[in-house]
Amino acid sequence: MREFKDTEGRAWQVTIDIAAAKRVRSLLGLDLMDISQGGAVQQFAADPILLCDVLYVICKPQADKRQLSDEDFGRGLSGEVIERATTVFLEELADFFPGAR
Repeated sequence: MREFKDTEGRAWQVTIDIAAAKRVRSLLGLDLMDISQGGAVQQFAADPILLCDVLYVICKPQADKRQLSDEDFGRGLSGEVIERATTVFLEELADFFPGAR
């Protein structure tokens, strides 16, 4: 588990496990397990909004506890925060697939 802080100073723990992957698939129709040929990772590089949506879904249990909507979550992401969150996300994804690094 890794974390990043948003522009409001809130810490978000990013953990990619089967439960998180199922949430992403169910809510966004995106398969995090599709790493072949760049798959999902290439989509994130091309679309930072999609990446922020994925981060929200991964962090949704924390957002729900804080009673924050996806828009509230998104307001806390900009500039360097998105860069840090991207790094955290990609490191977690690499740890989920240790043989694919």
